[in-house]
Amino acid sequence: MVLCALRIAAAIRFPVAGDEAYYWEWSRRLAFGYIDHPPMVAWLIAAFTFASHNALLLRAGFLVCGLIASVAAWDFVRVATGSSRRALLAALAVNLTPLGLIAFNFASPDGPFLAMWIVSLACTLRALRDGQLRWWIFAGMALGFAGLSRVFAIALVPGILWIALAGSDMRRRNWFGVTAASIVALIVVAPYFAWNALHGWAGVEFAVMARHHFTGISLRRFVETIVGALAVGGLFFVPLMVRALFIDAGERTIGPRLLASSAAPLGILLVVLSLFEPVEVYWFAGPMLSMLVLPFSVRMHWSVLRRWLLAAFMPSAVVAIGAFLLACAPLSLIVRIASALPPGVSTASALEIYSDSTLAATLAARYPQSTIFTDEYGLSSLLDFYGGIPPYVIGYNSQGREALRWLAAPSPTQTIYLDHIEISRRPDMVRLLDLACGSVERMPGVVVREGGRTIHSFSLSRCRKFDGHSLAILNQTLWR
Repeated sequence: MVLCALRIAAAIRFPVAGDEAYYWEWSRRLAFGYIDHPPMVAWLIAAFTFASHNALLLRAGFLVCGLIASVAAWDFVRVATGSSRRALLAALAVNLTPLGLIAFNFASPDGPFLAMWIVSLACTLRALRDGQLRWWIFAGMALGFAGLSRVFAIALVPGILWIALAGSDMRRRNWFGVTAASIVALIVVAPYFAWNALHGWAGVEFAVMARHHFTGISLRRFVETIVGALAVGGLFFVPLMVRALFIDAGERTIGPRLLASSAAPLGILLVVLSLFEPVEVYWFAGPMLSMLVLPFSVRMHWSVLRRWLLAAFMPSAVVAIGAFLLACAPLSLIVRIASALPPGVSTASALEIYSDSTLAATLAARYPQSTIFTDEYGLSSLLDFYGGIPPYVIGYNSQGREALRWLAAPSPTQTIYLDHIEISRRPDMVRLLDLACGSVERMPGVVVREGGRTIHSFSLSRCRKFDGHSLAILNQTLWR
């Protein structure tokens, strides 16, 4: 209950991030798919913000996802081991790692993705144990909803098939249920496939191709990726997770084997991929959740398990509670903490998130009839979330071009370019604005202060002329 209360308090107090506001913009224009991700993140936000919006409503659905994931982890371990105590520990562990803190407290695709990942495994375990068709159908539904959250859900399929159809006896027993689950999953994700088919497979292309750039073999990146994934996914639970991989043969029941096989396909693929290109650690979210639940699902003797629990839970609880308390802290305290850090430690990026609401309110009051555009979809979306300033994004990649189609072209009145850094530090943007606007006029910027310290400064530049020619130049220029 204490952890739940802290989660809610942090969801209320912590400022909305740019990506969260961007997904909120999606929720106001519901579709069956978007360039970046499948539609579940937008649908979940819309379910709670259809009438109004604030930080808590924006994140409410993702707090619910945390509860669902906790219950599913509890159920998986209870079915696998018959122990309610181990099941409770597994549910608690899901909420104490950085993975759980981030995925279930912020509006992102990871919340519903992880919830449905573990729900699909819990239903599959029940189906394998009881042989009842309804559990296969539930597993297929959960897998489909995971696919509507992240394309990575496809990685669950090989692991489930490996366990369900291994050996002739298992095939005879489970083939009908597996077929039914597959059909249900395909029906659930069919709207996303249809959206992709109508949009040139843009979402699939973005997930499979656009995010991957070969940069050469790097052993250092390989090691850093593994360390980062373990730190985010398990942190102090990593030794316990590693210990669970070396259990005795008699302890390898179907539950642990299902978790290991669900983690292996995507986990191995991403580890190998990290040799050749940068890999985001959050891509490991599904496999790391499986590995986090694994130690509690093995029938390890309690005396052995207990040795590892204190070292995992105590520091994890301290870090989690500290993170929630810091998220709830007033800005004045955050500034004092930042001021106490050594001079060489930069806090500008960490403090910037606290300036967005003030920025939006200032611009809305100072320039109520103006068009304000940026080249950052997150910043532009935050202006809309906090200040009701219609977002207008220029010169971005495919994500920005998609958002652009949602919006009406700005009227040829006062048009202002906003940047979170001094525009003179961006000669590329100066040249573009001069070309599109004839010339630009520097305006007084917006400086956000707290306790005598500057939190962040934003620069403003007014276009001297803005017409259809300007729009064409800005909208056809892509920045990478």
